[in-house]
Amino acid sequence: MSPISTQIAPLFRTMNRVLLLLVLPGLFSAQAAANGKILHSQKCMSCHKLEVYQRGNRKVKTLAALKARVSGCARMNRTGWSAQQVQQVIDYLNRSFYKFSVYQ
Repeated sequence: MSPISTQIAPLFRTMNRVLLLLVLPGLFSAQAAANGKILHSQKCMSCHKLEVYQRGNRKVKTLAALKARVSGCARMNRTGWSAQQVQQVIDYLNRSFYKFSVYQ
């Protein structure tokens, strides 16, 4: 290996790791949202039609409020969802309708 190759190889490895760290969370979040859509369809659609998330006068105005609302509904309706499943429904609703920043 040439001296330049030995200097560049670690740089490329580092860049690959950084790219993975940037891309993987989005992939996991997309899968979580897909799972959340299924859970939402199974447990929430009997009370909530999609229009409730698209109306102009929404009651949920922050990500924290969305988390509280979904968690409360899951408890009140005895869905039996784990904390992970509740988060998946939150991810689905946020990605599909609310679009709150996840860095709040």
